[in-house]
Amino acid sequence: MVIGMVESSTAGLAPPPVPADVDLRDFRFMPLDVLSIRDGRLPLGDPAIFRATMLLWFVAWHQRPAGSLDNDDEWLADHSGAHADWPRIRDAVLAGFVEHADGRLYHPIVTEKVLDAWGRKRAKQRLKAADRERKAESREPASQPPPPEPETSPDTASIVFRQGLGWLQQASDRSAKHCRSLLGKWRGSVGDEALIALLGRAQREGAIDPVGWIEKAIAAHKAHHDPPQPQGWN
Repeated sequence: MVIGMVESSTAGLAPPPVPADVDLRDFRFMPLDVLSIRDGRLPLGDPAIFRATMLLWFVAWHQRPAGSLDNDDEWLADHSGAHADWPRIRDAVLAGFVEHADGRLYHPIVTEKVLDAWGRKRAKQRLKAADRERKAESREPASQPPPPEPETSPDTASIVFRQGLGWLQQASDRSAKHCRSLLGKWRGSVGDEALIALLGRAQREGAIDPVGWIEKAIAAHKAHHDPPQPQGWN
């Protein structure tokens, strides 16, 4: 209800527009709605009314909940600075203030500024809490990572076919079946580890005729590594 005379009952009134825990007493500065003041939403003609209105806005800023006033004429007369002049200017000063279900008075302009400031205050509190948590975590000794899983040697045959088959098909322009057959034959000639090394060399050197290159490399490898054949008795 918009205040005219002070009402004793709050039945049926709207809930407070500001949560009960909103506290801006650490906010020394209150933003002023210049347009509302300039465009006539405050009484500018009577200095006493203007002064009392602004003082009650400022008092409401530091009440709890912020933005509210005690709905008591003696209290309002004292905090508005009007004192004995309060009965004369009361209705004009309280124009726009609304009583809510908590029995306190709220002005929508002040309420808007309160909720904006409270949102910024809460956001800053969350940032500070996150920063404290981050700093606390940075001071804690780093936990030791679990030991790595033991590496298992991959199957050499799969390496031969994974490394060699696609490359051999593309480089030699032969079918997959033919290339598998060649790889199988070469595995039997020099073994997987030697063949893996030869396939790697052929790819690095960009062998134009990969089959011929590997055949020659296998022959050289066998000549170097195979034991000499025993000579027959004369």
